[in-house]
Amino acid sequence: ASSVAGDCPFLANKTTFAGGFAYVNPNVSPAEYLDYAVYSLADPAAPLFVGETRQRWRAAAPVSGGLVIETFGGRIAHLAQAANGALTPVVTTWDADVLGLDGPVRATIGNLAVVDLGAVGADGERVLPIVDVSEQSRPVARGALASPWIGARRLEAAGTRLYALHRNRLTLFDVGNPAAPSQIGQYTSSLGDPLEHLVLGAGNDVYLVSD
Repeated sequence: ASSVAGDCPFLANKTTFAGGFAYVNPNVSPAEYLDYAVYSLADPAAPLFVGETRQRWRAAAPVSGGLVIETFGGRIAHLAQAANGALTPVVTTWDADVLGLDGPVRATIGNLAVVDLGAVGADGERVLPIVDVSEQSRPVARGALASPWIGARRLEAAGTRLYALHRNRLTLFDVGNPAAPSQIGQYTSSLGDPLEHLVLGAGNDVYLVSD
């Protein structure tokens, strides 16, 4: 199918950004089965529609070369991303309940999964356990990331860094030592409140999207 240029309908909480592509979920409810629209962000100023994918997910975390997703059936899978944005499963899926994660995976760094249990600390900060899932049948807690600057928006991972959006702020964390993650930077945007999405570019470039 030929590619066509046009507006990219980035929908709050319904768009996943990974590897220079945006995957837009057009479904109003999980009972619908419309394919996700795929847009190339090679030129961020002019998103380009390049096709559709039948892969669907409740939550997704970009990883090197693809995505780790939680399906609507409660399973977790690793998807490989082709140069044209197409997604294909590369490992057998496993059950989130078997992993004992009890919450959506917000990001992955190597064999570490950052999990959102909805926990809030004494000071009002969001607390995200960091779990080693290298042995899928026996996950091991390695630490926890706690900060008031982690909202419900998606997290992005690059190397040992996590990028989090909350209100009008972009906050950077280093989880190279999962037992003692640390905040290493913060940027307050003039785009407005709230920031909806972030896209990691080349080098240290970060693109922010606000409604």
